[in-house]
Amino acid sequence: MVLFLLKSSVSSASFSHCKGRGVGICRNTYISPSRHAVCGPATHSSDVGERVQKTFPHPIDKWAIGDAQSAIEKGKKKSSLVLPVEKIHPLLQKEILGYKVDIQVTQYIVAVLEYISADILKLAGNYVKNIRHVEITCQDIKVAMCADKALDAIFSNILEIYDFSVSLLGTFEDALEMAEENRNPSIGACYEELAEYQEFDVYDKYAHDILMPESKERLMSLIQQPDVNHSLQCAGHGFPEACKYVLPKLLLVPVFHCFHYFEFLKVLKKLTPSAEDRESLEQAEGVFQPLKAELERLCSNVLPKRKQGEAFSRIYHKGNRQASIQKMNELQRSIDGWEGKDIGQCCNEFVMDGTLGKVGSGGRRLTERQVFLFDGLMILCKPNNKRSSVTGPVAEYRFKEKYYLRKIEIIDRDDTDELKNAFEIAPREQLHIVLFAKTAEEKSNWMANLIMLNTRSMLERTLDSILLDEEKKHPLRLPSPDQYRFAVEDSESNIIFEENKSNAGVPIIKSATLLKLVERLTYHMYADPMFVRTFLTTYRSFCQPMELLDLLIERFEIEDPPPPAALLDRSLDDTVKENYRNSYREDLKRFRKEYCQPVQFRVLNVLRHWVDHHFYDFERDPALLSALRFFLEDKVKGKSMRKWVESINKVIHRRLEAVEEPREITFGFEKIPPPIEWFLSNTYEKFDLLTLHPIEIARQLTLLEFELYRSVKPSELVGSVWTKKDKMKTSPNLMKMIHHSSNTSQSPKKIFLKNVCL
Repeated sequence: MVLFLLKSSVSSASFSHCKGRGVGICRNTYISPSRHAVCGPATHSSDVGERVQKTFPHPIDKWAIGDAQSAIEKGKKKSSLVLPVEKIHPLLQKEILGYKVDIQVTQYIVAVLEYISADILKLAGNYVKNIRHVEITCQDIKVAMCADKALDAIFSNILEIYDFSVSLLGTFEDALEMAEENRNPSIGACYEELAEYQEFDVYDKYAHDILMPESKERLMSLIQQPDVNHSLQCAGHGFPEACKYVLPKLLLVPVFHCFHYFEFLKVLKKLTPSAEDRESLEQAEGVFQPLKAELERLCSNVLPKRKQGEAFSRIYHKGNRQASIQKMNELQRSIDGWEGKDIGQCCNEFVMDGTLGKVGSGGRRLTERQVFLFDGLMILCKPNNKRSSVTGPVAEYRFKEKYYLRKIEIIDRDDTDELKNAFEIAPREQLHIVLFAKTAEEKSNWMANLIMLNTRSMLERTLDSILLDEEKKHPLRLPSPDQYRFAVEDSESNIIFEENKSNAGVPIIKSATLLKLVERLTYHMYADPMFVRTFLTTYRSFCQPMELLDLLIERFEIEDPPPPAALLDRSLDDTVKENYRNSYREDLKRFRKEYCQPVQFRVLNVLRHWVDHHFYDFERDPALLSALRFFLEDKVKGKSMRKWVESINKVIHRRLEAVEEPREITFGFEKIPPPIEWFLSNTYEKFDLLTLHPIEIARQLTLLEFELYRSVKPSELVGSVWTKKDKMKTSPNLMKMIHHSSNTSQSPKKIFLKNVCL
């Protein structure tokens, strides 16, 4: 089927390759027992089905058998087979099987071959589309069929490492965003959760595969293939060398990264002020011990050289600038005869140093050089054998040459009988020099760092271009405004921003509709803690608590975007539909990751701040609390979300306990409260304004007013709500304080007027 439909875009060599594959399948699967007495002759379609099950992997066997059975059920006239069964039937009997079979057996075999051929070309077609080739060649088919095995041997489960890293980073970011104000985030819970679910075990498989010699051998053999080498040459200057030397070092970085996680865990355990967080970190550390021991065993040959690997990884991370400058200044002072600008003026980071041999101009004289490599400069020195003079200490090294990395080319040299482990430094304006290392591994370390520094800008541009293309291929699809009210585009009619942004670069809202305020409160692109605090303090002046909760629940419930209409179009080819299906899958993955999950998480974050800092809304309205609990228990699903639900429930439980058991007043000083000051009366029955001591009256009034004042909530002071109709509901504590103040001022008047002695 696909063989004929795609003939215009498939080369003749590709057809020959598919034909050879088909004949090979026939010979190996349905061959006559007279030639190989392994199984009986396939005289019935069920016999062919059994051999297909034994030959092909699952689930391809079931799919092929399904197509074949469908072809037999439809018969000759209604059959959808493209290959001519009548012509193939005699050829199959005479040239391949060597015995007579029923026409239905031939029909069954042809259906299986068509399915396998279509699957091969479909796989190759997807590959060709990705690399933007016009024609499917024989080489494309071979690469498409075998590339996954080669890539798995080289990269192992690197995609699982990526997914885990994204998940871990998201967990840390969520913990930071959900942390209470002026409190440290609970990082231990993040580690403990991932440890319990054995998420870190992805590093175990990765280390096993990457540290095996087969991984590097497969990479080297792949690079040496002429077609692969040609593709690497076309990718950019220095790309083949980067794949040969830099890529193996980069593949080790995730393993060292895992060791950094273990080190961070120890540091966090020492620094955390929370006993609960420390306990979580200790639990996680205990779970990690078997994995750590296994990784250390696997890396036993790599760990002693880990310093070089860390020097390589420092290229990607900004360290302490002051410490780097100090290190470079110390090295410069140790070099006698230094000329030109200071090292710190043209470099940012020290990378590595070591001893290399240098080949003289004649090619015979070999000398040693102490080489210092920085991110912008390479310095060659000789040990200074001069004795210390009276005037002061002598520098440790004598300056010989220096090379700016942006002005040189690194050329790899093959081993010869005379010179091994050598490479060439080719400056634009100076003579070329040849350096050599003592061992192949030492050369590999130098080449990896030199080529990485020399080609870093090119590699980063290439990576940025690839990521940009991927982003353009799968743009973020937002929900339809007809189905999701919070997806309406910004306009002057629904939101207006201030001209200036906040210190964090977040737009400041000047005015907006309620829907837009809730949207920005839980925006998918950034978090705005200041806006959350401001909104929860002031929203009651334009919105009721139950209305806000309903809007937050509506904001949380996001439907996936519908699949493209092309998937329902029966006239389209299966290959085209599969492309649409793959594209939709990637779009859906990005939608959930970049829109759905951030929005839902920020809804939970707003709810947590609401119950933590403004629980009085729920105290006044039990129906509001019931609606919130129902939402948390029934609507919020998923492992990552449930832990934040537990956090919100803990806050609710704590707040309810505080309502049932009011806090006692605690004094800020260590002394016991002062004794009561008595005046004319010391019995409660005769207490009066004129019989109590003035100091004691002041003390008691202060305690009463303090208790009333601390009960006033911020929302009771917003929008002059204490002057409105429902002031007893919106500002109950402020009204109590106002009444107390009025009573305090009226009480002396009443006493004075009732006293007959005055």
